[in-house]
Amino acid sequence: MKIACVLGPKFEDSEFKEPYDAFRQAGHEVTVVGLEAGGELYGDKGKVKAKVVVDRNLVTSRQPSDIPAFVRESLKVLEQVPARR
Repeated sequence: MKIACVLGPKFEDSEFKEPYDAFRQAGHEVTVVGLEAGGELYGDKGKVKAKVVVDRNLVTSRQPSDIPAFVRESLKVLEQVPARR
């Protein structure tokens, strides 16, 4: 499956490399997308405190210590996408 890794400014190498490697190892084709604008992850009530937020097919996390949860939840989302024939 084709997926995108969206990178904001000042990302840490580990924030990208670990998920990228895990997605590739799971057999996915990964495209890297860079963003010009950055910022915190906010919800309706202010800053989100959850390690990972899943909104339909968008999975986001906050910091390098959240990477294992980010990878786990991302792979769950990818498992739900129907295979193309």
